[in-house]
Amino acid sequence: MKILFTTLISLLFLIASDVTHAQSGCWDDAYVGGCSVVYDSTDSVFRMWYTGGQGTLLGHIGYATSIDGINWQKYENNPVLDTGPEDSWDHHAIGFPTVIIVNDTCHMWYAGASDQIAVQIGYATSTDGINWKKYENNPVIQLGNAGSWEETWVYMPCVIYNESTFHMWYSGSTGDPSDYIPWKEEIGYASSSDGKSWTKHSSNPVFKVNTTGKWDDYEISGPTVLFHNDMFHMWYTGAAAASPLYHIGYATSADGISWQRNNSNPLLTPFGWEIPRNQDPHVIFIDSTYQMWYSGGGIFAWKICYATSADGITWEKHPDNPVLEPCEVTRIIDEKDMNIPGDFSLLQNYPNPFNPVTTIEYTVRAYGHTPQQVNLSIYNLLGQKIATLVNKKQPAGSYEVQWDASEFASGLYIYQLKVKGPKQNEVFTKKLVLLK
Repeated sequence: MKILFTTLISLLFLIASDVTHAQSGCWDDAYVGGCSVVYDSTDSVFRMWYTGGQGTLLGHIGYATSIDGINWQKYENNPVLDTGPEDSWDHHAIGFPTVIIVNDTCHMWYAGASDQIAVQIGYATSTDGINWKKYENNPVIQLGNAGSWEETWVYMPCVIYNESTFHMWYSGSTGDPSDYIPWKEEIGYASSSDGKSWTKHSSNPVFKVNTTGKWDDYEISGPTVLFHNDMFHMWYTGAAAASPLYHIGYATSADGISWQRNNSNPLLTPFGWEIPRNQDPHVIFIDSTYQMWYSGGGIFAWKICYATSADGITWEKHPDNPVLEPCEVTRIIDEKDMNIPGDFSLLQNYPNPFNPVTTIEYTVRAYGHTPQQVNLSIYNLLGQKIATLVNKKQPAGSYEVQWDASEFASGLYIYQLKVKGPKQNEVFTKKLVLLK
């Protein structure tokens, strides 16, 4: 059974509450993704706002600049937009920004979450793209009524300004997040004269999942929209019930409400390190070229990639992808520990994807001659533990263990290493893909 993207969000919020990161590093040392890019023709520079974090799906919003859209320089005082105060609607996490510049003002709409995992859309403005002021009446796009198509989440907004109107396309979903069960995710539309007060379209969702058996029959989300040559163009994330892979598709519309999928879909498919996901595209059109930045890799290991196209349909991925990665991390060790060899680590399983057996390697750090309590377990995307591979005290050293998944269905799984040490508990989490 396919677990869609919003279920992964719920799982990550669960895992984040129990994780103590083994490394002390910068704010985006786990992943970067969910970005928005603007080309500033005045300074001939690309400006990017992106999601980064240390373990939760949504984290904080950072800023970077580039002269070519490929080589990026992160702002030294990142993040530029942080979570709200305690008990606010976005105090737990923020991310997935969309930014446009209108009348010399930067306008940002972003997803925010509370401890109750209620994800909604907020608004902020800036004169320089670095110092942001949140709108006092946030969120500007709220959850729908119980039983509606958007009762659980509204997030991943994309906004364009056309004919004195702000147009927004956003992801919405229905279901009970407390049950962590699959639910449908589709795309809605709203309009506004000021970017603050929005009117949702009466026909929402305006872009729905495809018919059964198609590549996007289970989820569509993360839209990016351009108005070009008197036509609305949308690139979006799609996934099928029968596959763990996420792809990027394309659709067009004369009015931004009635959409026609392209026959060449999907346009971008993950390969190599990008597996299992190509998602969250952001597209701009400059000098007769469509330029796309998108997220690739696993949900705990997003990186931002780049691709170009002459027609918006046939894309060429950059050979040096990714173009933006999580920051490099250096572990901070007490001076009295400097003579102790080794460290804790959890390596990526191999092969990955696999069928049905895979190998997982890990190392245990020495604390004198005291063995450490080690637990290595497998979880499904409902957050349920389905297998325990190791649960015992082990001395310092390198270990490997195999997992035979013959009894389990194809899909994404999580494996987690927990080590109970004398100073702190260490937790490492990675994903693996079973393909039968």
